Amino acid sequence: MLANAGDIVVTATELRVTFAPLSSPHRTAALAALCAELDALGPRFPGTRLRVRYAVRAPKPDSLPAG
Repeated sequence: MLANAGDIVVTATELRVTFAPLSSPHRTAALAALCAELDALGPRFPGTRLRVRYAVRAPKPDSLPAG
């Protein structure tokens, strides 16, 4: 997860960290669960009032397993 690609967007009130999906659905689900836990803590970026939000970007439709 720590070497995973993602996006960081800064707004007036938030720092949004959105990770790319991982190499398998179960890994992506684990990352999403971790993000939900971290997000629920309401963390602030050190030295600012920015609320840090964590999420996982939805996989592209062509990368979803058939079925």
